[in-house]
Amino acid sequence: FAKDALWNGLGKVAQSPVSSSTRFFSDDVSQYPYDPDKARALLEEMGYDGTPVRLLPLPYGETWQRWAEAIKQNLEEVGVKVEIVATDVAGWNQKISDWDYDLAFTYLYQYGDPALGVARTYVSSNIAKGSPWNNVEGYENAKVDELFAKAATAVSKEERQALYTQVQQILTDDVPVAWLLELGFPTIYRCNVKDLVTTAIGVNDGFRDAYIEK
Repeated sequence: FAKDALWNGLGKVAQSPVSSSTRFFSDDVSQYPYDPDKARALLEEMGYDGTPVRLLPLPYGETWQRWAEAIKQNLEEVGVKVEIVATDVAGWNQKISDWDYDLAFTYLYQYGDPALGVARTYVSSNIAKGSPWNNVEGYENAKVDELFAKAATAVSKEERQALYTQVQQILTDDVPVAWLLELGFPTIYRCNVKDLVTTAIGVNDGFRDAYIEK
């Protein structure tokens, strides 16, 4: 799997739109084991005519390019023709923002709570061109909108968990996005640097509390 071949074993195979390392994750969701024969049957059922699919990888280095090549190989093994689209960072942002792709790689920070980092990808109010970080797949489900809204304002963690479990079950049934890997980004720093990472944003947060121990 790409986790070992491309990411040196870092990360974890994703099971749902909510990361297993954050609050309100649930593994009580639909699972999709590796099944090429079922993939071929589904393609035949949908009447796929062999039209090439444009795959837009992330332009952040060779790892992402190799991953796109692996996906291309996987899809072509079951009969889907794939054309990898080359672009730079600005081009990727423009194409995603304009919905100018068939399949595309992206990743999002979840910021420790689904209300912050997950809902934005699926709620219908975020279907708008111009940003690569919103609902660029055009997914719309009124029940998902309702559940995300209720979960964001619910008081008890038990109620929030129940609501987020429901929304994860719906999303893994609908599959508006294929969740591949919970990326693992190691942070390497000197032992005398303290409080470098204190929030779910990691090193992307400000270093207000960081200090060097003398």
